Amino acid sequence: QAVVQLGTAHLRAVLVELSARRVFDSPRASVRHAFNGIWKHSVAVASFARTIGKELGQPVPADDRHLGGLLHDIGKPLVGAMLLEAEKVIGQGFRVDAETWVAIVELTHRRVAVELAVGWNLSEPVAHVIANASGYGDALATNIVCLANAVANQRQLEKNTLFA
Repeated sequence: QAVVQLGTAHLRAVLVELSARRVFDSPRASVRHAFNGIWKHSVAVASFARTIGKELGQPVPADDRHLGGLLHDIGKPLVGAMLLEAEKVIGQGFRVDAETWVAIVELTHRRVAVELAVGWNLSEPVAHVIANASGYGDALATNIVCLANAVANQRQLEKNTLFA
């Protein structure tokens, strides 16, 4: 009955969201805290993307906007986890410095996220949104997610400076 109520496309989106949440976990507390911030941001972007699409009269499927917004930064914790694993494999107290860590994540996270979307058999529009979420472009879904990302970033700035 739940599948009938939700519809298969929406159920798939819910299952992907549940699977994605696990990617944003880490055994290291400081990293887990950072990943949790990325997850909260991603959920906000997904929510804003749904709302913006609804205000525009649903020109793009809601699940494409939602999943694109939710997964646009999923490569960040994946690359972060790979860096943690590399540190562990190298051993001897080896740590990647923070500046290098950020540079590696920024350089690679988008491609890693797209590969995950392909591996999870997500739709081409969702993969396109993820691949191009760093700037406005030719696809409405991507532009909606970029706008939603900007709104989420602005809200976070306002929240962080509200009582400063």
